[in-house]
Amino acid sequence: MQASLPIRPLIAIALACAACTPMQGGRSPHGSQACEWGNAAQCEAQCRDGQAPSCNSMGEMTEEGAGVGQDAAKAAALYARACRDKNWLGCANLARLYASGNGAPKDEPRAVSLLMSACGQSIAPACANLAAAHTAGTPSVDMSGQVAQARAGCAQRNPASCRRLGSMYADGVGVPVIERRALILLNQACDGGDAEACGLLGGMLGKGERIQPMAITFYDRACVGGHALSCGTLANLLDLGQGTAADKPRAHTLYGKARSTYEAGCEKGDFTACMRLGFIHDFGWGVQVDARRAAALFQRSCEGSPAAGCTVLARKYRRGWGVDKDAARASALLNHACLKGHPSACSELGQMLERGEGATKDPALAVQLYERACRAGDQTGCIEVARRTPAP
Repeated sequence: MQASLPIRPLIAIALACAACTPMQGGRSPHGSQACEWGNAAQCEAQCRDGQAPSCNSMGEMTEEGAGVGQDAAKAAALYARACRDKNWLGCANLARLYASGNGAPKDEPRAVSLLMSACGQSIAPACANLAAAHTAGTPSVDMSGQVAQARAGCAQRNPASCRRLGSMYADGVGVPVIERRALILLNQACDGGDAEACGLLGGMLGKGERIQPMAITFYDRACVGGHALSCGTLANLLDLGQGTAADKPRAHTLYGKARSTYEAGCEKGDFTACMRLGFIHDFGWGVQVDARRAAALFQRSCEGSPAAGCTVLARKYRRGWGVDKDAARASALLNHACLKGHPSACSELGQMLERGEGATKDPALAVQLYERACRAGDQTGCIEVARRTPAP
């Protein structure tokens, strides 16, 4: 992999990122006007004037040493100030420092509480940090070790490590959300031959109201590299003419490529492939919509390891989509998926139990399920918990 990137791709990525959903600078999605991220003088002045989003931005810059001296303790104080003024992204950032003990006393329970509260306010990085801990199979939300490991691997020009580190900066797992840094790291990984990184770049550049043309380029590179999910996404964009001129024949070919990959994987016992093949038939991507075929594939997926297939199947039984409506069967499937570790299944089962749908009404158990889901990073679960818990 290249030690450094050519200037032209870096400029193109920076220009494309101008259309990314702003996490720093401009109008903050978490509250009032924020300072321009990277402008230390402006951020510091606005923070002194009581603008919480600017205190959070100044904290991120101070934590990363971006334009100011790196100082984790000062960053923690800035995050705390933002959090006190109900800037929930500041609370999520403060939680990371409590979790790692970097700049603040290590306090895992406090970190989890802050993350749950922020996730309940729809702060994606908070949910992502909870989910990362859940996926890692650990009760700890301290991601500092994973960040250090990814940094070390990327420094050795390992594409998968650069992709992991880029994803962390994109999602705010263990580090602040810095989209430009995420784009550069993912581009390094993509140039190094990591097809999944190319697909993630396509996803970042393709979000929002307007699909960036560069997103199409990266989805194409990912698909050529064998990333079936990107082939399906690219096919959908070509089919609809989003971000590029419509090309129905090529879309049909790419749908077929993705479908063939998933069919082969499903036949070999890849239950995630079975689930994705189910979505192809459910939504009619390059085939006729076949809800019953989709349900059968979700059932096959559910019999394997990914609990997500059970959750999707439960929703079909709950609503009668492609199968006979059966709330009791839906409840049983959600319980199975929840026990296997799929957090959204816990939330949905909680909703059913709260209403007495498909099972005996049990509001107390519903609350326990919401809490379990929230600790695993499910936003719906955190919202339900937040409704019942005073804000910090």
